[in-house]
Amino acid sequence: MAGVAAAAVVAAAVVVGGPAPGAAAAEVGDAGRFDTWAGYQVGRFPVEALAGDFNADGAPDVAWVRNDFFENTLSVTLNLGDGTMSDPRNFPTSDASATDGVVADFDGDGNLDVAMVAVGNCLCNDLVDLYLGDGTGDFTHTTAVGGDGPMGVAVGDLDADGDPDLALTNYWSETGPSACC
Repeated sequence: MAGVAAAAVVAAAVVVGGPAPGAAAAEVGDAGRFDTWAGYQVGRFPVEALAGDFNADGAPDVAWVRNDFFENTLSVTLNLGDGTMSDPRNFPTSDASATDGVVADFDGDGNLDVAMVAVGNCLCNDLVDLYLGDGTGDFTHTTAVGGDGPMGVAVGDLDADGDPDLALTNYWSETGPSACC
């Protein structure tokens, strides 16, 4: 949710600040300019933008976590190399109310993957959506059991074994956060 707040602050600054004095008209792909805004149709209610090079071309792509009650997806836009992004490819989720995601190489194949959590309509979802990247921008969807209505996720090597692990904040848990190694 912190990403949403930060995005809102940036968007507000752009709207309030307007173009820089003497700035040329904004065009899609104006790299390095913060007085322009390019919109991408990734679907309703994106709650997080996750950057990573999902197709191994050296340019950052974006995975959008969407909290859409009727059509939760992970939407991925690939960097076209000209300052623009591709149309989104949508990957299904296991439950509604997606809230957070992280990027890491979870399966150790050298390609970036995405983990996404959703609290669920019942506020009791216990699945973590894993999208295993193949290095071309395509993903295979699988799940792992973890959490109790997870609201947030962080990635790090929590058990010092050299592999990325997940830490989840839970909606219902009276015992506190969960860790998944």
